[in-house]
Amino acid sequence: MTILFESADGVLRDASSGARWQLCPHLAPLLAALLRRPASVTGVSTAWTRTDLAVAIDAGPALSDLTSIVELPRGVEPWSNDDTHYAVEHGLLCTACKHAISWPQGRQAC
Repeated sequence: MTILFESADGVLRDASSGARWQLCPHLAPLLAALLRRPASVTGVSTAWTRTDLAVAIDAGPALSDLTSIVELPRGVEPWSNDDTHYAVEHGLLCTACKHAISWPQGRQAC
């Protein structure tokens, strides 16, 4: 599956099926910045209880380096998951829109 991100309007699109998802305006510019590091979108999910839209990318910064790369808008919080029952990841959560971006811990983009 190839997922394209149209940063001008915050739309994620599955190149094969044409499925589309609208990322919230709080996270869209942050995803654009993370993808320039470089990274690519590996998945989009709407199947979580507390998150309406989750975007997974293949690499990202350590959380300690995040604020030197992007400025976090109000309501966007870094998070980390160390529970090995799930993917060991960290990322960003928009608390207002319930959208999230995640990437594997230890897999850092340059």
